[in-house]
Amino acid sequence: MYTVKKLPAGDVLLTEGTIQPNIFILKSGKLVAMKSDGRDVKTMGEISPGAFIGEMAYLGRHKVHQATVIAVDDSELIEIHGDSFLQTLAENPIWLKALLRTLVNRLEESNEKKLQ
Repeated sequence: MYTVKKLPAGDVLLTEGTIQPNIFILKSGKLVAMKSDGRDVKTMGEISPGAFIGEMAYLGRHKVHQATVIAVDDSELIEIHGDSFLQTLAENPIWLKALLRTLVNRLEESNEKKLQ
């Protein structure tokens, strides 16, 4: 099951270190992911339409969000309820492809940062 969520500019979608069981797809607008190292807050990157948000916490071993995600612009998201995530992906194969694209992009970005 999924719903459409509106997020005004400046509002927080996810907070680093918290557990939130739902996964999001950015439909329109722009978000930014930020992470604290204990002293400073660093921008991890911008999130563009079509990207998934929260999938790492859902699929990963830590289950907590690794970054805070904030709306840069007024945004619209598809909110997929965690308890029906796999079923929703099976019913919407285009979203599965978008999830894979998001994961591959994040892996490529991580690899590039390691080389710098």
